[in-house]
Amino acid sequence: MLVKEIERQQRELALLLQYAATMGGIDYAALDKAESDELADLADSAAKQLLNKQETVRLTELVQKCVRLPGYSTAQAAAWLGLSVRGVFHAISDGRIKPLKPGHDLVIPHDQLEHANNERRYALA
Repeated sequence: MLVKEIERQQRELALLLQYAATMGGIDYAALDKAESDELADLADSAAKQLLNKQETVRLTELVQKCVRLPGYSTAQAAAWLGLSVRGVFHAISDGRIKPLKPGHDLVIPHDQLEHANNERRYALA
């Protein structure tokens, strides 16, 4: 990841966590006490864009473990997956993510993110 990409990912993760917290979309039971503390520390640092690449990747992993929203914007989906928005649009055009279009904007269901993430992990293994 380039520095700008890391900064963007941190910013988007911080926004996603903030939104998920207000919507009741964080499943804290999915985290043990140490992970919950780590999430809080990393999220605070991400909001200030103080994380390095390894810490940003770890925050992304924790977000994937506990953030459960019914639907995500493309920017939120990108943060959840650890991709750029362009990467999400590529996954949509390739058919790896199937969004909904209830109005003007695309909404990506949570199960589509899980599917795309599992598919990506399998391809990297």
